[in-house]
Amino acid sequence: MNLDEAAFNNQFNSHRLQQLDKNIFFGSLPSLNDLDTLRNNNIRFFIGVDIPTQTMSQLYTQSNLINLYSPQGMQDIVMINFDTSIIPHAIDMMDPTVPVYINNNTMMLNQLVSHLDPEMFATKQTIYGERRNYNNIKTNVFQLNNYDMFEQFNDWVEIFKSTTNGTLIFGDHENSETLIALLMSCVIKKSSNLKLYDAFQFIKSLKNDSNDNIQEQNIYWNSGLLMYYEAIRKYTMSWGINKKPIATTSFFNNKNISPNKRRGTNLPPPQMPMTPTSPTKDILVAAGAIDRCKRARSD
Repeated sequence: MNLDEAAFNNQFNSHRLQQLDKNIFFGSLPSLNDLDTLRNNNIRFFIGVDIPTQTMSQLYTQSNLINLYSPQGMQDIVMINFDTSIIPHAIDMMDPTVPVYINNNTMMLNQLVSHLDPEMFATKQTIYGERRNYNNIKTNVFQLNNYDMFEQFNDWVEIFKSTTNGTLIFGDHENSETLIALLMSCVIKKSSNLKLYDAFQFIKSLKNDSNDNIQEQNIYWNSGLLMYYEAIRKYTMSWGINKKPIATTSFFNNKNISPNKRRGTNLPPPQMPMTPTSPTKDILVAAGAIDRCKRARSD
């Protein structure tokens, strides 16, 4: 292998999608160019983290994602993003693709929520937000900080996951502190007795870029993550650790869109750390999961 080939392979691998959990993937903005992997994993939901809304709108209306599954284009995918920089009253003065992006996806979100099993909102076991927050959704762009961002993010992950289609969570780069913190919140929601350190190590083991320049203290002391971590533990104590599976109607099937069959993929599903029974087992369980992920990646 010559230097050019090595450089190409390194660049390709640095943008490769990684699997966080069943039907949940994460990556960087350039990973959206890997259309084959998106199709192979039937990824139809996209969550942009700290991606400007104008960039998201261009992805939605002008990129190859339009015809990812069929000529129907925008009917096949749903996109949301978390953007604290957007100015709501200035949307009409932005790129004309922005209103199209917001209006189409907001309509799709409302249709999706109408198909959900009401039990998802009946208790705090799956969705932590109030049902009224999802009545007549006004936008797919969320200007949220702190705890509210983590709650809303995880609620949408649960909602998207309930459809059995794939979800891609992406930032402008893999080392985005906000992206990593949100991914950690997914881990601790599933395994509430894990420590934040264990969740961080788990995410780090999955990343393509093992960059050690990440400012870990900024993540550990993220006020929203800390508040969400405490909320997770509170709800776990109230409801127990065994969550009842919620059956939902297939959203895309009801729209007469046939999901691609899940073909072979080079993304082996990692085993997320399961909830340990004692603090001593926390690190052992997480370490075992990390080791399995590393072996899978080396294969």
